[in-house]
Amino acid sequence: MESRALSDAQISASSEWDPNHAAIQGRLNFQAGDGKSGAWSAKQNDQNQWLQADLGCSKKKITHLAMQGRNAYNQWVTNYKVEYSNNGASFHCYQEHGIDKVCELTYNCLVHPTGNLLRPILRCIFFRIFFFPHP
Repeated sequence: MESRALSDAQISASSEWDPNHAAIQGRLNFQAGDGKSGAWSAKQNDQNQWLQADLGCSKKKITHLAMQGRNAYNQWVTNYKVEYSNNGASFHCYQEHGIDKVCELTYNCLVHPTGNLLRPILRCIFFRIFFFPHP
């Protein structure tokens, strides 16, 4: 997403706080400016909020995910999970060893994005990142 290989139209979210916190601002290294926040922010603070990428017409291989806190603010997520789909309607939770994987970020990732290696590798057309509520 950071490289802009995905168009803005391919990035969506369950909700947006307002137009200045839009889904497209969920790209890695998105910088605040021109009235735009340095991150996507959901309207609700609950486990049902997600950021989604539509990878196009065919399955793509996803080997890593990187997370970063909100630019210009002391805010970042601490836990998230990933779901994936090949049709955009039926999603499956990413698992490791048959167990739904909850990824944890144990430090402030505002300055240096932190990533997770995905094993097994995902092959999908859509993926969603569900963020756990923050305090």
